[in-house]
Order: sequence, then C-alpha cells, then structure tokens
Amino acid sequence: MSWLRRFFGGAEDRDRPSAERRLTDDEMFAAQHAQRLTEIINESMQLSRNSVNPSTKVSRLELARARLEELKALSARYPFIRITELEGIEKNIEDFGREYASGGFYAAAAGDRLDYAPDISRAQDSPAWSGLIQGARFCATLQLRTPLRVLTRHGESWTREEARPPIARESWEGFWAAETVTWRELGIDLPEMSSSQASEIGPVPSDGGEFLKFLVAVRTIVEADGPLEFRRLRLRDLLRDSRWQEFVKRLEGTEAIVRQFFPPFIETIKGLSREAVAELWERGLTTPALLSEAPDRDILSVRGIGPAKLRGIREACAAAASRDSEFVDLVQR
Repeated sequence: MSWLRRFFGGAEDRDRPSAERRLTDDEMFAAQHAQRLTEIINESMQLSRNSVNPSTKVSRLELARARLEELKALSARYPFIRITELEGIEKNIEDFGREYASGGFYAAAAGDRLDYAPDISRAQDSPAWSGLIQGARFCATLQLRTPLRVLTRHGESWTREEARPPIARESWEGFWAAETVTWRELGIDLPEMSSSQASEIGPVPSDGGEFLKFLVAVRTIVEADGPLEFRRLRLRDLLRDSRWQEFVKRLEGTEAIVRQFFPPFIETIKGLSREAVAELWERGLTTPALLSEAPDRDILSVRGIGPAKLRGIREACAAAASRDSEFVDLVQR
C-alpha cells in the first residue's frame, strides 16, 4: 500500500508553471526523508502484525506511530508532501494498540495510547520513552550551502537528561531525528536496517561519510578570514585534490562550485543576459569601480543593455561591498 504521494496540485494544475517547477534542494531533501519515513512505517506495521513476540509487536507498532508523527510534521512544513489514507493509517495503529492492550501486551489499560509528539522533547514523559526512543540525533543538511557551524554538529546526540543544544538557525539547515533502540537491544535476532541520508549528491552514509569531510573542508576555506581572492585560490586548490574528484564532478565541476561562493560581480547584476555579461568582461568592465567610471554611452553600446538596465548597473555598483573586486562574496555563515 502506498501511504505517501508527492505532487504539485491536481491533474488540472499540471500545465501551470507553478505546478511544473523543480524541487529546491531543501524540498528534495524533505521528500527523500519523507519517503524513508514511509518505508519504516510500512515495514514496522508488517513486523508488528506478523510477529508472535509481544515485545516486538509493541515496539514496532510504537515505532510506526512515532515515525508517522514525524512524517505528519514534515508534511505540515512542506505542503507538497501529502499523506494519502492518513485516517486509515492512524486507525490501524489505534486498533492494533487496543488489541495489544486487551491481549496483555501492554502494561497500560486497554485503550491507552503512547503519545509521540513531532517535537521529540515533548515525548520524554511517554510510557514507552525508555523502551523505544533513546534520544535524538542531529542531521545536518549535507549541501555546499550549509554553514560550517552546522556541518560540524552532524550526528550529535541528545537525550532527555540534557537540554537540547541549539544548532540550526533555519529549518532547512538540519533537523533532530528520533534514535530508537536496535533490534539487538530489543532482544531480536535480526540484522539492522542500513542507514543512509539524503545529500546534494544523493544518498550517503548516515554519518556523512567522505562527503561530509569534503563539505567541511570546503566550508573551512570559504568561511575563513582573509581576502576573497585568497580564499578563491585555496578553494580551487582543494577542488583539484584527487580525493574529491567524484564529488566535484557530481556537483557540476570546479567552476560551478567556485561560482556558488564567489561569482563575478557582473553576473550578480539583475537583468543582464549572458551575452551582455560576456561582453562587459571582454571590455574589462568587471568591477564596480570600473563600471562606475565608464561613460553611459560605453555601457549602452553593449548589446542588450538599455537605459533601464544601465540604471540597474549603476545601482548595483553603488551598493557593492567592495569597489575594486571582480568577484562577490556570497558565503553565508
């Protein structure tokens, strides 16, 4: 049974531009995480129903309940993620819970339910906390744009005995995921499910693996103090390292990576075509200072630049942080 459907509007909306837009990086990450949660719910419900071991039946049912609450919270944050048959899923869980309680599988009275809120910190008083959820693990969004302060905290654990440490300043930077007990800890002789995480290059090991090391190395350079030109050179040197070539290739190459952090100033001026940018570069009009000093007639002689775009160029030069640099620092810390 498919419990998760991702789409942009109904069939009648699919010809509209808004319905055809591509997922952003954080939306893609959320969609992949939602799909994984769906798989866990499905597997857990099947194991709970088919097992003859009472502890397995209860623990897998409560894992499905906890993951469903996490999925609902994700759906509330990202409206394009829609859970089909939600009422039926919740009813199945509640029916199983009552059946298990009346059958003696729960110590609680018949009809009691274990309440897992989307915010894990509010689940700490649940009767099943000590038996199922050990705590939470921070999952950083594994992308080039993620700040170093977040990447270095990936995998950090939290338990109810501690105050949850502040890490992500914005929701896209990362999230806390519940850490459940293992099969072995439940006394069940089954192999653990492989654990992976979505990233900018696709699934990677849950600990981030070599890709996390690459991201940390990149962000260490681009966030360092020092002149922009020096950081650009150091970044290029890093991207030539043989250890990172596969990652560089999957991120569309050295130029694309460098431009993400330090694009040419004239490329950041709104409204300019590629042809206009290329011609300005060929003429040596590459810095705010040089563009400011150029007569209007020289700039207007560039193909595709008229009075309106000339005004935009003048405004961009006036607002530039550096007058003499050909490049712009877009690094967010």
